[in-house]
Amino acid sequence: AMGVSRSASVVIAHLLYHRHCLSLSQALIHLTQARPIVYPNRGFLAQLRELEEHLHTEARVNGLMTQEAPWPPAVLALHADLLGID
Repeated sequence: AMGVSRSASVVIAHLLYHRHCLSLSQALIHLTQARPIVYPNRGFLAQLRELEEHLHTEARVNGLMTQEAPWPPAVLALHADLLGID
């Protein structure tokens, strides 16, 4: 299906980049609520994790963020295999 992985990953990257306090899990939940078939592939998810880490490190250094948000249960349940959770 179209818009499941690549375009969803681009939208998530956009959310992470423009909303520094937003975590990858929060962006994924937000997008999944708007488009339930969102399912980034493992490669895109790994790149999004790297982007999240980079942006959140930068935000902490600049005093824009104080802590990382944990993975909410909804994301863990929906994307457990992508996140490497058994």
